[in-house]
Amino acid sequence: MKILALADLHIQAKYLAESFYHKKQKRLFEFQFENLLNEADLILIAGDVVESSIMKYKCNPLEQLYTLFNKDIIFCLGNHEFAFQSYPKVVEYWSQFKHDHVHCLDIEGSVKFNNINFVGNVLWYDFTLNECRQLMQGEILDCWLDATIEDFDPLKECEKCKQQIYNNLSKENKNILLTHMVPHRLLNRFSFERPSNPYNAYSGCNRFLNECLESGFNIDYAICGHTHKKECVEIFDTNCINVGNDYFNISNQIKYFMIEMDN
Repeated sequence: MKILALADLHIQAKYLAESFYHKKQKRLFEFQFENLLNEADLILIAGDVVESSIMKYKCNPLEQLYTLFNKDIIFCLGNHEFAFQSYPKVVEYWSQFKHDHVHCLDIEGSVKFNNINFVGNVLWYDFTLNECRQLMQGEILDCWLDATIEDFDPLKECEKCKQQIYNNLSKENKNILLTHMVPHRLLNRFSFERPSNPYNAYSGCNRFLNECLESGFNIDYAICGHTHKKECVEIFDTNCINVGNDYFNISNQIKYFMIEMDN
């Protein structure tokens, strides 16, 4: 099975909504994927798929994603889907949509595809990557996008995300972990390049992947995004990938990984 791993597409809502679709961007988007889509059996998207304003448009985002890719899709949400919105309302909004070929892990918990268990969600952050002495535990800087999210406690939501993943990991099937935030420090290149950068605190978790493995689960791949920094490393026999994509609507380029697995 061939899996096309993407992240951080940041599709503008008006371009995804059918009646507002921007033809030039659609052509650029399709050009990036023309050959890849022919090869892929499944598409994974590690969060920040669409912008928060999707809630303003009367369209089914799952249906629109399927129309765009015409492939089976498994994705998780990212912090951008929640920006400038009420946290509970965003979860409620995404929960109302169902599609046979497009699955949101934050809502469904896990999806089995060709005997492989896909599990994950946005994950959020537990501040274990915080290396800035001036930043308090749980503090969200006003200049950071997540400060605009209403009714949001990152530590509380991170613990919920971790528990949801634990509950849905399988000991019988192969697991692929898909999160927006990084599940291990080695996937956060910011920590090595600028250790005192306060934004490290919002990158993810220091060793969540270790905790899953230590609990007896085998994870073949851990795939994430969020930092827009590409990284590929093996951690305790788990292939770990940070897709490292940047804003498509600015760069008109898309970084990706093609994964081949025996199912």
